[in-house]
Formats: sequence, C-alpha cells, structure tokens
Amino acid sequence: MLLVAGGNDGIIPAVHTEALGEHFGRPEVYWSCGGHILCFDKRRVTDRALRFLQDIEVIG
Repeated sequence: MLLVAGGNDGIIPAVHTEALGEHFGRPEVYWSCGGHILCFDKRRVTDRALRFLQDIEVIG
C-alpha cells in the first residue's frame, strides 16, 4: 500500500494520514509538497505511484 498525502493539505490534516497509516500497518507514505489537489507536485506523485506499481509487479 502506498498512501499519498499533501504536506500542506488544508482539508485533510497530516494526523489523519498518519492515523490511516497506523491502521494499515504503517505502509509507505509519499508526502507531496503540495496541498489537497497536489497540482504543483503532480509529476513527482505520478512518478512515485508508477514506481510503486512496478515494485509490486502490477505493471512492467
């Protein structure tokens, strides 16, 4: 599991992402430098998500 969260999210506080991570056994969390929409960090978020899917062999 890969959680993606905005480090400057004004809608979903970081504490909620951390609680979700605790519930699911502390999966990797990618903290974007952006907010809720992640528009300023879109390329890095996409790259990290693709690398995660490659790591778990969902895509080649």
